[in-house]
Amino acid sequence: MDHFLSAADSLPGGSLDASGQVTDRRTQVTYNFVLRLDEDEVTAGRGTSVAFVSGPFIQLCDGHGPGVAPSSKPLAEFEICGSGGVPVVVDDCVASFQTHGFVHSDDARSVYYGPVTIEGEFEAKGNSAKLTVT
Repeated sequence: MDHFLSAADSLPGGSLDASGQVTDRRTQVTYNFVLRLDEDEVTAGRGTSVAFVSGPFIQLCDGHGPGVAPSSKPLAEFEICGSGGVPVVVDDCVASFQTHGFVHSDDARSVYYGPVTIEGEFEAKGNSAKLTVT
């Protein structure tokens, strides 16, 4: 995904708190979402995230694990809803983020249960917003 924001474009300290429903224009399926992004006050491009998307056949949530020590058990110790020290850029009503996550999908086109890397973009314009998650 080509992010429309980068740390080079950003001032540190941005935050975004959004929730609601979005409809996939291609499938017309409606999803609920919660997105909370906080960019570090000092370092642009790093921060914390809470990302959750839920629809008829899928649930996606960000999370964090124990780190990368040889003794760590990343899947056994994974905790959902909240990531820190991840790429987060927030300026006004535009945001980009990348984080660890977990997906449970029973959609016939994409059955999956397990860990993923989540990349997302959010842009609000007037009374509408665009949320892209890959």
